[in-house]
Amino acid sequence: MATTKSDHLEVERTNAFNQEKHETQETEALDDDPVYSYAEQRKIIHRLDKRLITVAGIIYMNSLMDRSNLPNAGIAGMLVDLELNVGYRYSTISLVFFVTYTLFQPPATILTRKIGPRPFLSGICFAWGVVMVGFGFVQQWWVYIPLRLILGLFEAGYFPGVVYLISTWYSRFDMQKRYAGFYCLGLVASGCSGIVAFGVQQMDGLGGLEGWRWIFIIFGLMTVAAAAIGIVFLVDFPDVAINKGHWKFLSRDEIAFILRRINKDRHDANTEKWNFK
Repeated sequence: MATTKSDHLEVERTNAFNQEKHETQETEALDDDPVYSYAEQRKIIHRLDKRLITVAGIIYMNSLMDRSNLPNAGIAGMLVDLELNVGYRYSTISLVFFVTYTLFQPPATILTRKIGPRPFLSGICFAWGVVMVGFGFVQQWWVYIPLRLILGLFEAGYFPGVVYLISTWYSRFDMQKRYAGFYCLGLVASGCSGIVAFGVQQMDGLGGLEGWRWIFIIFGLMTVAAAAIGIVFLVDFPDVAINKGHWKFLSRDEIAFILRRINKDRHDANTEKWNFK
């Protein structure tokens, strides 16, 4: 009995060692490329970081800030002006956003691939920025219900779409670091939104508008500006970008290296036709 148990433990140790050795070999092989040295590979990936992660992070920052503008505006006087502190009015307005935000997230990945990340992600960013500007001109509290539903519809597509886009450009090991940087940009912006909103609130009375209205207008215009950055600098999927020109981006050979790296890592650089099976 003791011998059998000892043999079993030895087999487990051997399997664990072989698996670790196999993973190490795969990691080493990932950086072996027939065209570029390791140093050149890292330069290409860092250039990709500056373009993709920075632009995607800027739009995501605006997304999180726009969601937090409702409580910021409430503190700045919206609750009193629109009588949102009556009954469940404010809670209802806060809740309805997540109805469309949850329902329309699943199709977003498909639409990102079908339409393309540059027009789709930048387009919905522009759309929810315009909606945010409209928040600043509402005169009746119930108008916020359809506006929040529309806002949830547009914002639902960004996060799953951009996460999918990032995953197509990086190997599994590199991907986690980029997701972390992407999240950090959003968290920093979310943490600073209250401070920025307080500054914008000081515009109270300018143009005959209350300070809380300026919060929506200014943040909405910032989102529209982020959409303009996205339509210029956001990149396509690598299997599509290799046949298209992107201003001051990677060359065709460099994108081909990215595709070789992805195929070496997980064999899915080439897309398959969509079906419901």
